[in-house]
Amino acid sequence: MEPQNGSDFTPPEVHLGDKVLWYDNPLNLKEPRLGWVSRRPGVKTICVLTFSESLGGLVEKESVRHASDPGLQENVAWRQCGCWTFHPETDLLKKLGGMMPQIVANLARSSKNKE
Repeated sequence: MEPQNGSDFTPPEVHLGDKVLWYDNPLNLKEPRLGWVSRRPGVKTICVLTFSESLGGLVEKESVRHASDPGLQENVAWRQCGCWTFHPETDLLKKLGGMMPQIVANLARSSKNKE
């Protein structure tokens, strides 16, 4: 039997303060709003702090799932919360963070060779 509502889906690792893009409509990823992860209420959901012109300030969007969560296709209630993806800068910082041990090792080797 296949899992329902994307129950086997594992969202990307996210941390408080990560810069994300929040989309109002998970089925049409257009016109994203800049946001930040403000809380992590569940294993598969986050709260996104974003700016709303119509409300005149910062708004927290609750129970937001990642855009690639298959449950968003099946569950109307989940879609009402919008969805998120990483901001390109956050993706770049995560990649750079993963490369840091190698960069540090190369710099150490390089400085030894100069001595």
